[in-house]
Amino acid sequence: LHPEKRLTRGRPPSGRHGPPVPDTSSPSVEKPKLSFDQIKELQAYINRLSTTKEEASTSEGAQLAQTLVATSDQ
Repeated sequence: LHPEKRLTRGRPPSGRHGPPVPDTSSPSVEKPKLSFDQIKELQAYINRLSTTKEEASTSEGAQLAQTLVATSDQ
């Protein structure tokens, strides 16, 4: 077996396997930063959804909004 292949998930050593692939498990990689206005618009949009749809579907939207807000604060 090749134990070194297990370590190439985030960044391949010396780029032998092509360009390094960003580690998608890191929340700060390739996540667009949201402005304060965009966050407010997103929250208002989800609030409108929560008045028209059942709560089961809006809870996912609320989680998405919280995730976006959390990543934009970093």
